[in-house]
Amino acid sequence: MSAKTDPNSYPYSELVIQAINREEPSAMARPARAQDLQRCYDLFATNQMQFMLLPRSVTVDMFMSQGDFAAKEPLPGKILYEFGDLTLSVRDDVDANIVRTITFAILEQLKSLPNAASPLAMLQVGNVHVDSLTAITTFLATS
Repeated sequence: MSAKTDPNSYPYSELVIQAINREEPSAMARPARAQDLQRCYDLFATNQMQFMLLPRSVTVDMFMSQGDFAAKEPLPGKILYEFGDLTLSVRDDVDANIVRTITFAILEQLKSLPNAASPLAMLQVGNVHVDSLTAITTFLATS
């Protein structure tokens, strides 16, 4: 999920979706856009959306309950992967196999994802989902 009010997240989410579907066609992933960042927060908080791609600063604010989201509860999520200033996040309660599968799909398609962080750089990012870290470590060990 991305936000209509963020001009960069939706076009990039389409690239991420294409990459995931190339590697894992059974995922049948498709992009979604919320009306605004507050709606992204609400959909993620209520488990109506399990993934979101938003600017890193917004993601941090949502997860840490600060900035425009200071009056709200921190979201239950972790970073799955980073693409320049954009962060793909996942709810904490998403099945570990799904998190690993999506992370592997992204890793296999890094060349088609401009500004994607290198796997080594992702190991240095804070708040990354443990199953994404497992996938990244396994990918590095087998590459």
